[in-house]
Parts: sequence; C-alpha cells; structure tokens
Amino acid sequence: MDAKNNGMTPLSDLIPNSAQRKETSPISLTPNETEDVCPICGGMGYVTRNVPVGHPDFGKAIPCACKIDQLTARRMKKLRDLSNLSGYVHLTFENFEVQEHDTALREIAESAYAFAESLDQWIVFQGGFGTGKTHLAAAIGNRLLELGHSDVIFLTVPDLLDYLRTTYHPTSEVTYDELFDRVRNTNVLILDDLGTESPTAWASEKLFQLLNHRYVHRLPTVITTNHRIDDMDGRIASRLQDGALVKVFTLTNPDYRRNRRSSTTKILASNHITDLSIYQNFTFDTFNWSALENGPRVQHIVHHYIQQEPLLGWLVIIGGHGTGKTHLAAALTHFRLARSTEKIFFVRCIDLYDYLRSALNKESKGLDEHFQQLCNAELLVLDGLSTRSTSSWLAEKLFQIIDHRYITQKPTIFTATSKDLEELDDRIESRLKDRFLCTFVSLGNQHYPSQLRSRHNIIGLPIDGDQAF
Repeated sequence: MDAKNNGMTPLSDLIPNSAQRKETSPISLTPNETEDVCPICGGMGYVTRNVPVGHPDFGKAIPCACKIDQLTARRMKKLRDLSNLSGYVHLTFENFEVQEHDTALREIAESAYAFAESLDQWIVFQGGFGTGKTHLAAAIGNRLLELGHSDVIFLTVPDLLDYLRTTYHPTSEVTYDELFDRVRNTNVLILDDLGTESPTAWASEKLFQLLNHRYVHRLPTVITTNHRIDDMDGRIASRLQDGALVKVFTLTNPDYRRNRRSSTTKILASNHITDLSIYQNFTFDTFNWSALENGPRVQHIVHHYIQQEPLLGWLVIIGGHGTGKTHLAAALTHFRLARSTEKIFFVRCIDLYDYLRSALNKESKGLDEHFQQLCNAELLVLDGLSTRSTSSWLAEKLFQIIDHRYITQKPTIFTATSKDLEELDDRIESRLKDRFLCTFVSLGNQHYPSQLRSRHNIIGLPIDGDQAF
C-alpha cells in the first residue's frame, strides 16, 4: 500500500530544509527498441488482459512479468525515501559480519532478525563505535520494508531534535505538532545514537514525551546508544529498563572494521609524508568526548560525517593547541580505513612542506607522482593547516592541492587553530568559505574570530538563540 492511499505523509515532506500468458496480449504500441524485446508485451512493459467487453479488467493495463522486478525496486526505493533509510540501504542482515567464534554477537543478530519478523516489544543496542549497532538497527528497518511494512521511520536523535527545532521558525512550512505526531505515532520507530544529543532540558523533555507515548501505546521501537542506560535521564531510563517490554543487548565485540585495514597510507610512507602508525592509539575509543565543551554535539557531527556512503564534503576541525584536533583527525582516518579500500592519506602540513622542499632538488618525476596522489586521494586528511611562515612557492603548492580537491569535490578533513585560519593564504581561505561544502566543528577552549563566525558554517558551539533548545 502506498503512502498516499494509507493516509501517510512522506517524512521528507515534514522535514523543513503478473498475469498468465494466455490471458494477456501486448498493448498495440511500437516499442523504441527492437533488440531483446519481451515476447509477451512487445517491449512496452504492460499488457492488457484478454477478457470480454464489460469485464472490469477490459482495456486495463497491467504490468508484464518482465516489469515486475523493476516495479518492485521502484516501490522499495519509495519506501526507503519515506522511511529515511535511503542512506542505509547497504546495511542488511545478509552482510552483517559475525566471526565464527562470536556466539554472543550471532545471538544478538538473530534476535534482531526475529524482532523484524515479529515486531514484539522494544529492542535496544548498546555498544561503542564500530560494534554494529547502527548496522543492526538499519537492517531491521530494511527487512521491515522487504516484508511490506510502509510505516517505518529511521532517525538519529540529534537530527530529530534539529528537525523539531526548525518547526519553531516563522517560515517553517510544517508545524511542530505535525512532525512530532508523525514520528511518535509511526508504526515502527528506529532511533539511532540516543545520548549524543545536546543535554538540554528541552531535548530531554521532548525525548521523554516521544518515548513515553510509544511506551504507553506499546509501539515497536528500536534504539541504539553508546551510553549506559543508568546514565540517561531517569524517566527515560525507567522505560528502557522495563524487562517486560524492552530487550537490551550489549555489543562488547571490538570494532569489526579494524580488521579490514587498508595499506594505502603506506604508499607515501617511504617519503615520510604520511605515517599513521605513530598515531595508532589515536582512535575514537581513546578520545575523551567528555572533555569537550560541547562533546555530544561534536561527537554526533563527526560520527555522521565519517559514516557517509559515499563520503561527501569537507570537515574542518578547529581548536587550540592540545585540544585533541590531531587525535580526532587520526581517529577519523583509522575509522575510514577500516571500512573501505579507498586511497586515504593522513598528512601533517609541516611534513608536507619538508617533503616538497627536499623533493624540489631531486628527480621531479617522483614529486609529480606523489603530488597527484595527494590531489586525487579519495580522502585526504591535512593536519595543522597553515600558511604562516611559508614561502610563496609552498603556499602555491598547497593551494594547488586544495584547489584541485575543491574543483573535484574530493572529501577532505583539515585541522587548524583559529589563528592559522585567520592568516591563511587568501585563495585557500576562499575555498573554505564555501558553506555548502565545508562544515566547521569546534573542540572548544578557543574563541573564534568574529569574522569567521559570520562567514563560515561553524558547528559545535551555539551560534544563535535557537541552539539553546
């Protein structure tokens, strides 16, 4: 049943920003293609049934058998769009990886599959980065769509709260009540990353209202979190600790992506440009989010950026010396390397400058080859972005790399201090001012220059009054 017929409004509209051969005959239209034409429908994709005049199906076009798969795929795409699962189509039970000896994780995956089949109770997945929480939650959603359930919504908690905030704006085309009612009453709600939202009274109250409504009405709900339930808002915790309704599974397995390390960072290692091994302990697991001024929000933004498929846009991490910029950039690199075979490079700007200087007096072929690798890497992480105290030639080379990546829209991560950003080469600065490409995230402990606040899309610290919710 499609959304229109069952009265369901697409979530995207609420978010601001086979007959048998003997019974059929081809529709009498000439097909555009003459090769591999279906013998039933003549290549048109639809047929009419061979029934007497006056029959309800007389003259009615019905899909030919050759079109069934296409129509099914189109319907699934529509359902994923309605459910906000389009970005998670690749996360299924079929490709969820479980080591042969890991019986605990296998049992959790089997329980998740059983939940999708029966939709009884609630299910909560706890665990750290890379343990498979989001994969299992999305797999449940995708399985439900395969089974024909159309009223399913998948949302990260910070995104949900952001959507609700935007409804307060005078220009919003959707009211708060419309959006909140759509989410709290959907047949199956999947909430990813509970606990990474900004810990404000408003956010806690909205989440309690949402979860309490679904708790009272026993509506199937899936939740993922990397926080202990005991550390959550007491009212929410009490609902999640109801063993009669909620099944809680803790994923304690190590990051399953780490065993899929790529060797691509070693391509330039012989030239000492990139050597991630010295940052092998700089991972998400060892990063102290609680030390940040706005840790949960920063964590959500960073997590959301690095898990994109495909990876899109630029991320600029700002902070003073010792605030964790390099640690976070290295953690992002480790995370991405573990889940892909892309060409990924982690490069400190000072090492890049040293290499360029030394290579200038050597065979230029090697320089050109490595220069192109940096320009065309699927992901480039530039740590310590700065053009202070550099020659015009070095600034030019750095600009060429960044400009090439800007033109080709290659994902890039930068770390920098606010002072270094102020004093960047003007041409590089102009590329970072593209608010549609760049996301700025602050690790705190540093005040941004006023001109940066006004011209960049800085995320991580409150910018205006609306962010106080």
